[in-house]
Parts: sequence; C-alpha cells; structure tokens
Amino acid sequence: MKSRSKRDVRVLFEGRPSWRGYILEFTIGLLFLVPPLLALLDILGERYKITSEEVLVERGILNKDRLVFPYKHITSVQVSQTLFQRLLGIGMIILDTKGTGWDVKARLKHVPRPMEIADEIRRLMRS
Repeated sequence: MKSRSKRDVRVLFEGRPSWRGYILEFTIGLLFLVPPLLALLDILGERYKITSEEVLVERGILNKDRLVFPYKHITSVQVSQTLFQRLLGIGMIILDTKGTGWDVKARLKHVPRPMEIADEIRRLMRS
C-alpha cells in the first residue's frame, strides 16, 4: 500500500453543523421560552403596595409608572378569579376610581388572598 504525504491530503470541509439545520428546534424552543420570559418580566415589572392611606401600583423595569389611588377616590372594588386562579388562591383585584379628573381602573393581577385584600380595601374606603 502506498503511503500518502501530507501534501496529497486536501481538506474538503471543516466546520460545525449549520444552524439552519436546527431552525425547527429553535422555533419550537422560542415558542416555549418566550411566554415564561414575558411572565417573568411581568412579575418583576409590577409591584403593589396597599397601605392604610392608599393603594400604590408601580409598573415597569426600565421606565417606571407610578399610580397612587387614595381611598377617597376609589369607587368600587371587584375581584375576578378563574377556576385555576381559585385553586391557586390568587386573583385579580379591580379598582374603579372617580374624581381624579379622569376615570382609571387599576388591575392588580395575581394577588394572593384577593377576597381578603378586597374586603380590607372596602373597609378602608369607608373609614
């Protein structure tokens, strides 16, 4: 058998697998990755504080919005829960306001013990 020298060997291809072969995997991965990332941004980007004086809603990660709802401007408190939320013990508290020059609804999403908190807000509205 004849031995080849290094000069006789030609490289026809050297590299890694093309990313184009993984388009389907990337697409499916993004479909499953994007919703959890959006939920995480939603969790990190919203904060609620309910005090004896007011309800404070802060939104945003880079840009911040801050809404303050004194109890004297809140006209109604509603609780909305899906069956799944009821099983998890969370829900949405919806605050309607008047007398601020504009009517605003505040939606406090995925609040634990929403019925208890809504009842406490109602009690503070009356005092």
